[in-house]
Amino acid sequence: MEFFTVKSAYWLGMRGRIGQQGDLWRQIWTLNAPPKLCHFAWRACNNTLAVRAYLWRRHIIDDASCAVCGAAIEDVVHALLECNTIQEVWNGFKYMDIINNAIGNDGQRNLDTILQLFDAQEKCDFLVRAWATWIVRNSHYFEESPALPLQVVVGFLRLVDDYRTYA
Repeated sequence: MEFFTVKSAYWLGMRGRIGQQGDLWRQIWTLNAPPKLCHFAWRACNNTLAVRAYLWRRHIIDDASCAVCGAAIEDVVHALLECNTIQEVWNGFKYMDIINNAIGNDGQRNLDTILQLFDAQEKCDFLVRAWATWIVRNSHYFEESPALPLQVVVGFLRLVDDYRTYA
């Protein structure tokens, strides 16, 4: 007789996530980066960040449009890459052409599609900027004076460097 456990439910759920996506999860969780960054990446790839499209789909809010820039739908890709308020974070990022082509060509708006284009170091660099854009985006929503994008990026880069030095 077998009993239900959290572990058995996990393995049952993971059966559908074998192959390329399973490799992506392994790459995310083994990045030489703070666990907070890996958790953020995992949530972003699963489309479970609290963006307006996700909240609208779960009937928590009535409007999925971006409250900051007014775009039609605020999904994860919009919140982390396309919103006008966070463009300063991505200016000068050497992989933006690759990212824009990936978003435009496959018709999918998933972060995992983009992450599969990079090696481990590039993934980490990309995710640090994406994490910074998430903080900047949230500061626009919830704080009276929004965070300065470049200061957030520099702070996160320092955090990751410190983690790598002392971990």
